[in-house]
Amino acid sequence: MLEPFDLFLPLLAGDKDAIERTAYELCEDEAQNGVIYFEARYSPHLLCNTVKNTAANSKYGIYTKKGQ
Repeated sequence: MLEPFDLFLPLLAGDKDAIERTAYELCEDEAQNGVIYFEARYSPHLLCNTVKNTAANSKYGIYTKKGQ
């Protein structure tokens, strides 16, 4: 059931623009299909940096400014 995550997470992880674009396009697609409410499944801890180097293993993530 979670196998699809293995396909797209390596492509999105650590890429802020790709994450934003994917989220936006998902909302657009659902709206075009007449959906007024949906819930997307995601793993924010895996999207922080890379699948192999999660936020827990690094000092700063892409959304964390140095010194915070």
